Amino acid sequence: MNKLKVLFMIAVLFLSIAGGAGAEFVLPGFGISSLEELVESISEQIAEKYKQSEWAKDGKKPYVFLNKNYFADPHTGNIYPFSSFLAVELKKSLMDKNIFNITDDPASNADLVIGGDYYRENKKLVVALWLNGIKIDKDTGVVSQVAGGREELKAKYLDSRWFEESVSNRMLFLMRKLEAKSEDKLAFQESRPNVQVQKFTYQKSRLYSPFSDYIGQFVFSFLTESNLLMPITELDAASRINKYKAGTRSIIPTKTKGGTIAKMSGASHYITGSYWKVTGDEIEVQVALVTKAGEVLASDSALIPISMLNPELLKLPQQNDAGFMKDYNSFVANADGSNPNAVNKKEVLNDTGQYNVEVFTQKGKSNIKFLLGETVTFYIKTNQASYIRIFNRTSAGQILQIFPNSFAPGGVKVEANMVVPIPEASYDFEFTVGEPVGNELIKVFASNEPLPELPSQDLQYHGIRLINLTAEEIQQKYTEYALSKGIKLAQDLIAVTTAHE
Repeated sequence: MNKLKVLFMIAVLFLSIAGGAGAEFVLPGFGISSLEELVESISEQIAEKYKQSEWAKDGKKPYVFLNKNYFADPHTGNIYPFSSFLAVELKKSLMDKNIFNITDDPASNADLVIGGDYYRENKKLVVALWLNGIKIDKDTGVVSQVAGGREELKAKYLDSRWFEESVSNRMLFLMRKLEAKSEDKLAFQESRPNVQVQKFTYQKSRLYSPFSDYIGQFVFSFLTESNLLMPITELDAASRINKYKAGTRSIIPTKTKGGTIAKMSGASHYITGSYWKVTGDEIEVQVALVTKAGEVLASDSALIPISMLNPELLKLPQQNDAGFMKDYNSFVANADGSNPNAVNKKEVLNDTGQYNVEVFTQKGKSNIKFLLGETVTFYIKTNQASYIRIFNRTSAGQILQIFPNSFAPGGVKVEANMVVPIPEASYDFEFTVGEPVGNELIKVFASNEPLPELPSQDLQYHGIRLINLTAEEIQQKYTEYALSKGIKLAQDLIAVTTAHE
């Protein structure tokens, strides 16, 4: 869709939140006793004003984009179920006027968009709607309010289902705000740009979180109906990323870890986020829209009462595995730059340091879960030519060196910004999830000079070696070696949970 067409569609969001500055509404009618009557009254107001506007002079029936997520309660920060009920009735009423074509197709090149807000006060529901249009002249456009309407419905006529509280209400409103904030920063597009939804994290941890998957579904749901961004499914993203496993290694220069994954999945933008317990009663969800080049276009947050949630969603299952957590804490210390003995805290893995490395799977790098029988591919990238060592802490507690191996011997540098799949297509084996399922870690060390071999034994399986040291000992040995030799060291870590279902 032309970006200028999108502009007017998003502009209605600001108008609604601002209270519709400049709108001319008739006084609400008397005797309104149902949603159908309320909508019919507003539709009549909109239709009459439309007929008097410049838009009606050509006699054509314009296309009007109608999206239930463009109706919200900005006072409470919710897109209640009422929005859906309102959208259904509004579509019927406007189509009956026989002057509009109504569409909810986000890919449509609609001429007008309808949206608005509602709120409850003084024992009544107030609904105010706007019909907006845009006039395009070459590469510029002017958004204007074409028509509007306002009506009230007494509280005694309200349906309790309309305003049921839910996490979905708040997440949809959060995404609506994010979309509105980012519209004017998006580059000119003839069609909706692809966006990848990356998994949310608990704070900045790498642990698996059921709550992440739970809120992620609402983000994706919003985007499927958005006329600004087009989401890539998780399955499509994984399939596109795995295409990099075949053929020659690819050079992908990006500034952020999320940007690498987004570009490999075919997206120009990605959604990323995290959540935090800010009080004993609320969760704060933070979300951002970022370009694959690393520019944050918009960010926002929402508070969700814990009382709305199933307590099981907030548990971090991996924390119940004592052995796993011990190794996780040993490995994660340097990976997040929190270890005071880090070689160079600005260069220990982060998105802004001079030297960094990243590891991820075809399912991303956060909140990773693989099922029994699934194959796993790990991808490594560093921003400088580096020697790489990759270790897998298995669900059984063993630590294996999986790179270098017999297909990729040590002593060979990986080029800067080159994405290396493990295993590559040339390997004659794959990593397949088997028993016992559980919790695993992938730890990566990158250095500008080779790191020493560790005490180990050859498993006689493609050069993979069983390390005879603990995670803490590996971490300490390589950190001390780098310090003593003046070697630059970058690190990354991902946690993977494997399960039967």
